Amino acid sequence: MTHPMTRRGFLWRFIMALPVSCGLIPTTQAAVAKRLLPPIDVDYAKEGLVVSPRANWTTMVPRPWRMREAGGFDRITVHHTAGEVPVQPLAEPKVIEALNSILQDHWQRQYGDIGYHFLLDRAGRIWECRSLVYEGAHVVDQNERNIGVVLLGNYEIQEPTGEQVGSLMKLLGLLRRTFDIKLHRIYGHRDLGQSLCPGRRLYPLIEQLKS
Repeated sequence: MTHPMTRRGFLWRFIMALPVSCGLIPTTQAAVAKRLLPPIDVDYAKEGLVVSPRANWTTMVPRPWRMREAGGFDRITVHHTAGEVPVQPLAEPKVIEALNSILQDHWQRQYGDIGYHFLLDRAGRIWECRSLVYEGAHVVDQNERNIGVVLLGNYEIQEPTGEQVGSLMKLLGLLRRTFDIKLHRIYGHRDLGQSLCPGRRLYPLIEQLKS
């Protein structure tokens, strides 16, 4: 039986991995996970945030041999799910259905788990996706040290809700403080690859945040 890893334990693991000589996190590619790692306890997010644990929406066990252990994070990438415009407001059962649909798609692509670390629904609820003990799978060739945050909706054709934007700002702030991520290291998917993601109605918010 595995036990949730506390925030302090997770950060201590990073500290112990730092080279003594220079105090920097290694830039070498993270190792493939050979076993299922203890998840991080999302209860550490106490700063006005409620993060719904992964266990609240799926019982599917990740495939660690298809993922890499996280070697520390120094950037965050924001996405949208695109697809059909979701019903407003989006009830929890529908969000859970959407999460499982994304998981099944990523499972079939041999990602080992859902590719994002967090999902924000139209009501502003925050859902834990892939555990932060693992590297994500959300930007081609740019997943190393990169936290993936996705907003449920198609922001090429609809506006993000105020609840979503508020939760996104709080989550980004918490992640930045936790992992000491610089403001200019927050990206939209389109910044790192050939994509319209996270959509023309969401991307300006990311640019505004960095300015």
